[in-house]
Amino acid sequence: MAADERGSSTVEQTTTQQNSELAVTRSSVPRYAEVLDSLFARTTDAFKLGLDSPRMLLRALGNPEQKLKRVVLVAGTNGKGSTSALISGALQAAGLRVGFFSSPHLLQFCERIRVNGELVSPTEVTAMYKTIQEVEHRCQERPTFFECAMAMATMTFVDRDVDIAVYEIGLGGRLDATNVLDRDLAVITPIGFDHQKYLGNTLTEIAAEKAAILPHDKLAVVAPQKPEALEVIEQMASQRRCALVLTPEPSNSDGALIVDGETLTTRWFPPYQRTNIATAWNACRALEKFGLTRPIESFRRAVDNFSWPGRYQRLEQDGIDVIVDGAHNMPGVAAMCAAIDSDPKIGGRPIHCVFSALRDKAVQHMLAEIDKKTTSQHFTPVPSSRTLTLTELRKLARDRPVYNDVSAALVGARRAAAKDGGIVLVTGSLYLVGEAISLLTGAARDPAVNG
Repeated sequence: MAADERGSSTVEQTTTQQNSELAVTRSSVPRYAEVLDSLFARTTDAFKLGLDSPRMLLRALGNPEQKLKRVVLVAGTNGKGSTSALISGALQAAGLRVGFFSSPHLLQFCERIRVNGELVSPTEVTAMYKTIQEVEHRCQERPTFFECAMAMATMTFVDRDVDIAVYEIGLGGRLDATNVLDRDLAVITPIGFDHQKYLGNTLTEIAAEKAAILPHDKLAVVAPQKPEALEVIEQMASQRRCALVLTPEPSNSDGALIVDGETLTTRWFPPYQRTNIATAWNACRALEKFGLTRPIESFRRAVDNFSWPGRYQRLEQDGIDVIVDGAHNMPGVAAMCAAIDSDPKIGGRPIHCVFSALRDKAVQHMLAEIDKKTTSQHFTPVPSSRTLTLTELRKLARDRPVYNDVSAALVGARRAAAKDGGIVLVTGSLYLVGEAISLLTGAARDPAVNG
């Protein structure tokens, strides 16, 4: 699952202060836990895609989406969250009131809905969910977890009168619940292979699903793409008379990130984040057409304050350096490996990997790449019905250690790193990364979405 990292001028999500405040709030809202249980029960082992159900839910709620002033939709295989958060943070730094809907969450459901970096409160979630329960009898189908979350975000953005709302698409684009929203700008991050069961087995098929968010007679910003994906996007744009802004690969001069002659930052970022920054920059420039300010100083400030939890995030415990990265598909793993290769702080140090994955992922291929970069691998299941089980992990692990839970796997990897001065890498699943962040930092964690 980026320059509002959840709290400062970007979105500073999981600070100790926010966690303590949330813990206090939760204790005063005893029904919040029940709401989470009910929400998570709406998930299934299979994604339910389609636009009729979210349309009916929004209609039952009085069509709050029609009151949104401006909407940006962000689709893609990887980089959606980071790019969305960069856009949100830059617009906020320019003085706008910005709503931001993202998924999945790492620690707490409230992360999914933010206004100017402030998480929606458990009290608000409880009240909005009650409203949904009161009207859902008007829907032909029971709304899903994601449909409820998207509706809650929309209700929040309208209630708080945001100037612009940025929505990260959940899965694909064509049949994702967010695609019912009338968007002013579409953004497509790099497209690769993931969720082939739902999106297709070729890059062309997957690109067609993503390109379906392109608005008619409006504007879209596109990250650098493989030729076959770009061809599909261009064809869809032509059919819809949607003007395309193609983002070039950002250049690098003495460590500076340069896009269209503008130096956006001199701070080191993984290569994939540099692409996301360039795409977000183009998106903010495109939004100027709607009278939204985008001074270069504001964008630079947002980038310099930017980090996105769970995506090449640095942590530390007991003197051991830890990198958590939610790479959960082959494009994500490739991007993470490129980041490792370019990271000046690694400098050839041994890497000890804590790994888990969901069984619908290309696990063998992911591990083949991870093995090239790591000295040892430590396997563990994660809290999801789709996790690789202990039995399945043992078949993959061969002579490598398999642990009953994430906590034990982290202990094993840290011990290995302590012996050779190495670092710990946690990757393969966002479920794993969320659990690891909670264990390593003490951050409060809601029950995981079991879907």
